[in-house]
Amino acid sequence: MQYLGFNLLAGIEPEIISENGGHPEFKDWACKPSETAYRLLVHPYTGDVGEHIDIFSSNFTMTYDLGKSLEINGLFTSGYWHNEKSGIYMLGIYELHVAEEKQDLYTDKSLVIRVDNSDISIDGLERQSEAYFSCEGVQGRYVGFKMLKANSRDDITRMAFIGAYNDDLTEQ
Repeated sequence: MQYLGFNLLAGIEPEIISENGGHPEFKDWACKPSETAYRLLVHPYTGDVGEHIDIFSSNFTMTYDLGKSLEINGLFTSGYWHNEKSGIYMLGIYELHVAEEKQDLYTDKSLVIRVDNSDISIDGLERQSEAYFSCEGVQGRYVGFKMLKANSRDDITRMAFIGAYNDDLTEQ
Protein backbone atom coordinates (compact mmCIF):
# COMPACT_ATOMS: atom_id res chain seq x y z
CA MET A 1 0.00 0.00 0.00
CA GLN A 2 1.27 3.46 -0.93
CA TYR A 3 1.66 5.96 1.90
CA LEU A 4 -0.82 8.74 1.23
CA GLY A 5 0.86 11.42 3.33
CA PHE A 6 -0.61 13.88 5.80
CA ASN A 7 -4.39 14.11 5.50
CA LEU A 8 -5.30 17.81 5.37
CA LEU A 9 -8.76 16.93 6.74
CA ALA A 10 -7.39 15.35 9.95
CA GLY A 11 -8.73 17.01 13.08
CA ILE A 12 -11.36 19.06 11.23
CA GLU A 13 -15.00 18.60 12.18
CA PRO A 14 -17.02 18.61 8.96
CA GLU A 15 -20.35 20.30 8.47
CA ILE A 16 -22.70 17.50 7.39
CA ILE A 17 -26.08 18.39 5.94
CA SER A 18 -28.64 15.93 4.54
CA GLU A 19 -30.94 16.61 1.59
CA ASN A 20 -33.69 17.86 3.90
CA GLY A 21 -31.38 20.42 5.56
CA GLY A 22 -30.97 18.40 8.76
CA HIS A 23 -28.16 16.21 10.01
CA PRO A 24 -28.11 12.52 9.08
CA GLU A 25 -27.83 9.84 11.74
CA PHE A 26 -24.43 8.16 12.15
CA LYS A 27 -23.41 4.80 13.52
CA ASP A 28 -19.85 3.67 14.01
CA TRP A 29 -18.42 0.40 12.69
CA ALA A 30 -19.86 -1.46 15.70
CA CYS A 31 -23.36 -0.14 14.79
CA LYS A 32 -23.47 2.16 17.83
CA PRO A 33 -25.07 5.58 17.35
CA SER A 34 -22.42 8.27 17.46
CA GLU A 35 -22.34 12.01 16.88
CA THR A 36 -18.55 11.95 16.46
CA ALA A 37 -18.24 8.89 14.23
CA TYR A 38 -17.04 11.17 11.40
CA ARG A 39 -13.63 11.16 13.15
CA LEU A 40 -13.09 7.61 11.89
CA LEU A 41 -13.10 8.95 8.32
CA VAL A 42 -9.84 10.86 8.68
CA HIS A 43 -7.73 8.46 10.78
CA PRO A 44 -4.28 7.62 9.36
CA TYR A 45 -5.10 5.35 6.43
CA THR A 46 -3.92 1.76 6.89
CA GLY A 47 -5.91 0.01 4.19
CA ASP A 48 -8.27 -1.49 6.77
CA VAL A 49 -11.73 -0.57 5.54
CA GLY A 50 -13.50 -2.80 8.07
CA GLU A 51 -13.73 0.18 10.40
CA HIS A 52 -16.24 2.53 8.85
CA ILE A 53 -19.27 4.62 9.62
CA ASP A 54 -22.82 4.19 8.44
CA ILE A 55 -24.47 7.43 7.40
CA PHE A 56 -28.23 7.00 7.25
CA SER A 57 -28.67 9.09 4.15
CA SER A 58 -27.90 8.58 0.49
CA ASN A 59 -27.95 12.30 -0.30
CA PHE A 60 -25.87 14.71 1.83
CA THR A 61 -22.89 17.04 1.81
CA MET A 62 -19.84 16.90 4.05
CA THR A 63 -17.85 20.16 4.09
CA TYR A 64 -14.35 20.62 5.53
CA ASP A 65 -12.93 24.10 6.20
CA LEU A 66 -9.11 23.97 5.97
CA GLY A 67 -8.84 27.42 7.59
CA LYS A 68 -6.80 28.80 4.70
CA SER A 69 -6.38 28.21 1.00
CA LEU A 70 -4.13 25.24 0.22
CA GLU A 71 -3.03 23.49 -2.94
CA ILE A 72 -4.51 20.00 -3.14
CA ASN A 73 -2.86 17.44 -5.39
CA GLY A 74 -4.69 14.32 -4.26
CA LEU A 75 -8.14 13.27 -3.05
CA PHE A 76 -8.97 9.81 -1.68
CA THR A 77 -12.20 8.06 -0.75
CA SER A 78 -12.98 4.60 0.48
CA GLY A 79 -16.23 2.76 0.93
CA TYR A 80 -16.69 -0.29 3.13
CA TRP A 81 -15.58 -3.79 2.17
CA HIS A 82 -16.74 -6.58 4.47
CA ASN A 83 -15.98 -9.96 2.96
CA GLU A 84 -16.50 -12.02 -0.17
CA LYS A 85 -19.93 -13.14 1.02
CA SER A 86 -21.41 -9.68 1.62
CA GLY A 87 -19.22 -7.97 -0.93
CA ILE A 88 -18.29 -4.40 -1.42
CA TYR A 89 -20.41 -1.53 -0.19
CA MET A 90 -18.62 1.02 -2.31
CA LEU A 91 -19.78 4.61 -2.45
CA GLY A 92 -22.50 5.08 -5.08
CA ILE A 93 -22.71 8.36 -7.01
CA TYR A 94 -20.68 11.13 -5.40
CA GLU A 95 -18.72 14.27 -6.16
CA LEU A 96 -15.59 15.85 -4.71
CA HIS A 97 -15.36 19.64 -4.69
CA VAL A 98 -12.71 22.23 -3.75
CA ALA A 99 -13.41 25.99 -3.54
CA GLU A 100 -11.87 29.18 -2.20
CA GLU A 101 -15.26 30.49 -1.03
CA LYS A 102 -17.90 28.41 0.75
CA GLN A 103 -20.71 29.74 -1.45
CA ASP A 104 -18.90 28.37 -4.54
CA LEU A 105 -18.76 24.84 -3.10
CA TYR A 106 -21.00 22.22 -4.75
CA THR A 107 -21.19 24.16 -8.02
CA ASP A 108 -19.79 23.28 -11.44
CA LYS A 109 -16.95 25.73 -10.71
CA SER A 110 -15.73 23.73 -7.70
CA LEU A 111 -16.27 20.21 -9.09
CA VAL A 112 -13.04 18.17 -9.18
CA ILE A 113 -14.53 14.77 -10.02
CA ARG A 114 -17.86 12.96 -10.20
CA VAL A 115 -17.86 9.20 -9.60
CA ASP A 116 -20.68 6.83 -10.53
CA ASN A 117 -20.59 3.48 -8.73
CA SER A 118 -24.37 3.19 -8.60
CA ASP A 119 -24.26 -0.32 -10.06
CA ILE A 120 -22.15 -2.62 -7.92
CA SER A 121 -20.74 -4.52 -10.88
CA ILE A 122 -19.94 -4.13 -14.54
CA ASP A 123 -19.84 -7.32 -16.62
CA GLY A 124 -19.84 -9.37 -13.41
CA LEU A 125 -16.81 -7.62 -11.86
CA GLU A 126 -17.42 -5.75 -8.65
CA ARG A 127 -16.18 -2.18 -8.60
CA GLN A 128 -13.34 -0.99 -6.43
CA SER A 129 -14.11 0.38 -2.99
CA GLU A 130 -11.11 2.74 -2.84
CA ALA A 131 -10.33 5.61 -5.20
CA TYR A 132 -7.39 8.02 -5.37
CA PHE A 133 -7.62 11.05 -7.64
CA SER A 134 -4.52 13.05 -8.62
CA CYS A 135 -5.22 16.75 -9.03
CA GLU A 136 -3.33 19.54 -10.80
CA GLY A 137 -4.03 23.21 -10.25
CA VAL A 138 -6.62 22.54 -7.53
CA GLN A 139 -6.56 25.03 -4.67
CA GLY A 140 -9.05 26.09 -2.07
CA ARG A 141 -10.02 26.56 1.53
CA TYR A 142 -13.07 24.28 1.42
CA VAL A 143 -13.15 20.58 0.53
CA GLY A 144 -16.55 19.06 -0.05
CA PHE A 145 -17.92 15.54 -0.46
CA LYS A 146 -21.38 15.39 -2.00
CA MET A 147 -23.19 12.06 -1.87
CA LEU A 148 -25.88 11.91 -4.54
CA LYS A 149 -27.06 8.28 -4.41
CA ALA A 150 -26.10 5.09 -2.61
CA ASN A 151 -24.98 2.06 -4.61
CA SER A 152 -27.50 -0.51 -5.82
CA ARG A 153 -26.85 -2.76 -2.80
CA ASP A 154 -27.65 -0.20 -0.09
CA ASP A 155 -29.84 2.76 0.73
CA ILE A 156 -27.39 4.21 3.24
CA THR A 157 -23.78 5.34 2.86
CA ARG A 158 -21.05 3.15 4.32
CA MET A 159 -17.85 5.15 4.34
CA ALA A 160 -14.41 4.18 5.61
CA PHE A 161 -12.18 7.11 4.70
CA ILE A 162 -11.84 10.51 3.05
CA GLY A 163 -8.63 12.43 2.51
CA ALA A 164 -7.17 15.50 0.83
CA TYR A 165 -3.41 15.75 0.29
CA ASN A 166 -0.60 18.07 -0.68
CA ASP A 167 2.67 16.21 -1.26
CA ASP A 168 4.69 19.17 0.05
CA LEU A 169 2.91 19.47 3.41
CA THR A 170 3.49 17.27 6.44
CA GLU A 171 1.01 19.16 8.63
CA GLN A 172 -1.12 22.30 8.47
